[in-house]
Amino acid sequence: MKVTIAMPVYNGERFIREALDSLLAQTFTDFELIVSDNASTDSTPDICREYQERDARIKYIRQPENRGAFVNAEMAVRAGSGEYTMMVGDDDVYDRRYIEILVPMLERDPDVGLAYSNYGFIDERGVKTPSTLRTFFQRDQSAASVFARYDRHRICLPMIMGLMRSDLFKNALPFQAFDKTTGDLDNLLILRFLSFGKRVDSTREVLFHYRMKDRGGAARPPDWPKTLWGQRVKLFFHHFEFMKRTFAIVDRSAFRPRQRLMLKWRAIETLVAYSTVLPLLIALRERRAR
Repeated sequence: MKVTIAMPVYNGERFIREALDSLLAQTFTDFELIVSDNASTDSTPDICREYQERDARIKYIRQPENRGAFVNAEMAVRAGSGEYTMMVGDDDVYDRRYIEILVPMLERDPDVGLAYSNYGFIDERGVKTPSTLRTFFQRDQSAASVFARYDRHRICLPMIMGLMRSDLFKNALPFQAFDKTTGDLDNLLILRFLSFGKRVDSTREVLFHYRMKDRGGAARPPDWPKTLWGQRVKLFFHHFEFMKRTFAIVDRSAFRPRQRLMLKWRAIETLVAYSTVLPLLIALRERRAR
């Protein structure tokens, strides 16, 4: 099996048919599609079983209880047996050439561990709009420079939806929480993946559309501060903890000692940017808009 498509889902009845149809229509056909259902309470199980009966490449797994979105995503990835793995949303829409275009980026260069594409947005009505993605990593960039730039820009989308070498993806797991929020778990996962020293390749062609919908602010806990300054303090400690986790990843990385020092210094600069400079710029912009 060349490719595993890992799809975690929970109550996805509204859009999962559209997502499955776009994946099953791929021009590259050597894949398995693992659907891990996080104990859905709507018609998602019936839809998934219907598609499983229709296409033997689909393996439907229903969890006995809701294990949380990130654990369910991990289980979907680990259940696969493909050489390469891509994690997909249960409501996103993929160009039929998505896998066909990304696979050769990994096949022609064993030093490339991740290939991804540009993307757009699609809303609940099906209206598509372009993304504003400006940062693309190419295979001629060193792994250390990609790590540093990713830590600064944190373009988890669309990279986490890219095609990855399965052994590296599984070694980067699990998603590790470090405070009461779920923010930046995916960014830490990508940093662990990049710390293995593999390069990244990409195409600027828009090959999938990410579904924009109300996700209910799930990343922030119920006790999130209501005051602006309270939020800023919380965000500072969140980014400080993220920096500490980044340091730990760098210490265990495949990078040389001099590169590790550079990456830690860049992580400190990023902490300042995210916790001090960026909030001030946002506050100034909001003040001018009044």
